[in-house]
Amino acid sequence: MKTLFKTIIYLKLITGLLLSNNIKALVGINPTSSITAKNDQFSFSINSTEYFTFNQSEDIVSYKRYVVEFDIYKPREIKKNNKWDNLSLIFSSTSGSGDNNSQSYGISYNFNKRKFGITSSIHTHNLKFNSFEYSPLEASVSYHFRFRKKEIKPFIQLSYVDFNDESIDNQTILNLGAFSRINNLSIGTNIVSYFEKLKEGDDSFSYLGVSLSYIFD
Repeated sequence: MKTLFKTIIYLKLITGLLLSNNIKALVGINPTSSITAKNDQFSFSINSTEYFTFNQSEDIVSYKRYVVEFDIYKPREIKKNNKWDNLSLIFSSTSGSGDNNSQSYGISYNFNKRKFGITSSIHTHNLKFNSFEYSPLEASVSYHFRFRKKEIKPFIQLSYVDFNDESIDNQTILNLGAFSRINNLSIGTNIVSYFEKLKEGDDSFSYLGVSLSYIFD
């Protein structure tokens, strides 16, 4: 009985270590196309993103994410013109290979000026990976700006994911990307990597995202 118990513990630890290195795109909710919304306008956006993970020893694996974000209230003007903030709700669904998936929801606070903005978000995930279920909590902060006379908004985001499980290492995620808007249609791309892996020079756990979104504002 004791041997069986030890075996279960070891398997749990090994599975946790593998999971912490292969969670890939199931966490790490990047900024949405709402950062391109018009000033002082209530916005609602639908975002579809295809993620591709790259590993030199494996084939390219694809993940899909759908995100819906809408403002809770109309953006309010702050003190002077060209400053406004808003609060929004975010719902997302991410699917990977097999039954691996994550259903997420969160809230986001956005402070914007005409040329830049700052967003802070909190998300909770209901995640299933290799038949194990987890409920990680994710907090993030991002900064976006606009190129002069260009409708392109680059962003940089840092996220921290707490898996609430002793067998899985918590993760810090670095996200770099940009959105470009044509009328109500937005196209974006981003590169995501675990910060720890990035410091080690390991690109096996980075992935590329390509987004297509529609914005109502």
